[in-house]
Amino acid sequence: MTYDLGIMKVAGPTPDRQAVGPDVFDDPRQRISVGVLGKGESAGPRRSWPGREEAWIVLDPGAVTLESGDRVERPERGVLAGFSGSVHGLANPGETPIRYIRVEMGGDLTGAPPGDAPAADRTAAEWAPLDRARLEAAKAHGGMGEIRFRSLWEHDRFTTPWGFVHHVLVDPGTSVGYHRHHTVQECYLILAGAGVMKVDDAVFEVGPGGCVPNRLGGAHGLAAHREPVEFINLGLYTEGRFDATDLGDDLSDCLP
Repeated sequence: MTYDLGIMKVAGPTPDRQAVGPDVFDDPRQRISVGVLGKGESAGPRRSWPGREEAWIVLDPGAVTLESGDRVERPERGVLAGFSGSVHGLANPGETPIRYIRVEMGGDLTGAPPGDAPAADRTAAEWAPLDRARLEAAKAHGGMGEIRFRSLWEHDRFTTPWGFVHHVLVDPGTSVGYHRHHTVQECYLILAGAGVMKVDDAVFEVGPGGCVPNRLGGAHGLAAHREPVEFINLGLYTEGRFDATDLGDDLSDCLP
């Protein structure tokens, strides 16, 4: 099943709102919000306290990020990782609205934060540009051809169950092959392009703004046909490790 985050066609400032809650995931330690910053607006500064972390997927260029007190101009799209203990935020100094997807991960996502942590516990937030030129060719679970891929952060960078944040581009005629995870909860956030996903034997089209949770023990894969599909893959490790089983289906029969 795919969920429309409702973020790609928003024309003006929009307050931060939850788009996908923990009720749609097998492991509820994850939720996704979206928002749009207008001229002069900001989100934060805020701190990810112990046991909670977040990532801001910034869909438009021109933002300013706050990273542990430093304001940095970001002319490109990118992802701001708010690791546990980091102080971070996002601001829009320009005329054009800046859209973002905010992903929270951790234990208690409902309560207020505890008291401020000692300075020694603080860590720096980190920025990773969404630059297609940095992606490298890779085979993906027995899929057609080679996709383009970059790992932004892996499990060792986080203190929560967060497993990874991957930036992926699937060119027409290539695919992420059909596969299964038993201990990894994945979620595909579609940033651009048009493609087809096969999830638990159901085949459907995906496009910009789509969010596809992949269930524990479920099967999934993605193929591009008309244009490249760009997406962020979010992983949550339910048992602190990665697993995958390729199912011998390159999804070629799903393309028109």
